[in-house]
Amino acid sequence: MLEVQDLIVHYGEFRAVHGVSFTVQEGELITIIGANGAGKTSILRTLMGLQPAYRGTIKMNGRDITRLSAHERAKLGLGIVPEGRRLFGDMDVQENLEMGAYLVHDRGTLNRRLKKIYERFSVLYPLRNQRAKTLSGGEQQMLAIGRTLMGGPALVLMDEVSLGLMPRFVQEVFDIIKELNEEGKTILVVEQNASKALAIAHRGYVLETGRFRWEGAARELRDNVEVQRAYLGG
Repeated sequence: MLEVQDLIVHYGEFRAVHGVSFTVQEGELITIIGANGAGKTSILRTLMGLQPAYRGTIKMNGRDITRLSAHERAKLGLGIVPEGRRLFGDMDVQENLEMGAYLVHDRGTLNRRLKKIYERFSVLYPLRNQRAKTLSGGEQQMLAIGRTLMGGPALVLMDEVSLGLMPRFVQEVFDIIKELNEEGKTILVVEQNASKALAIAHRGYVLETGRFRWEGAARELRDNVEVQRAYLGG
C-alpha cells in the first residue's frame, strides 16, 4: 500500500531524515519507534504532504504521490492523527468529527460514520455538544482518532498518540489501534512508547538520528538485546 524509497527531509540546512526506505502492506500494523527528535514526526508529516520531501519517492498503491498536496493525498485515502491532537478547541465534539468528514458529501454516509464512531468511542457521545478544549487528554485523543476515521482513510498515520496521557488511557488507545487493525485498517504508528507499540505491531523500524538502525518483525525487535537496552528498559 505504501512504498517509501530513499526519503530525505530537510528543515533549511538541517537534515532531519537521512534517506530512509520502508514499506507498509495492506492490512499491516507497522511502527516506527525512536527517541524524541529522532525524525519520526518528520517522516509522517512528509508522508501526509505537510512537509516537502527534499529527495526520495513516496508511492501509495503504486502511484507516486511525492509531490501531491496534503488534501490530494487525503482524497487517495491517506489520513493522519497528528501529534498533539490538533483539535478545533472552540468547536464541540460533533463538529470536530464532522470536520474530519469534509470529503464526505452524502449525509447518510456521514451519519453512519458518526454512529460508528460513537459506538467505538462511547465516552464521546455524552460529550458531543461539549467544546473539545474542555475534554480530558484521553478524551481528546479519542476524538482526534475518531475525527481521522470519519474521513474513511485506507491508511492511517498515527503520530505519538500516547504522548501526555495517563497510563489507563495509554493502554486504551493501544487497544483501540489493535482493534482497528484487526478489523482490516492499515496503520502506521510512530511512537516513543516502544514497548506498547511493538506489543501490537506486525513489523517495526527503529529510528536513530534520522536513520533506521534496526528493522524486522516486532517480536524480533522486542527480543533484540540492544533494542531492549535502549528502548525497552532492558
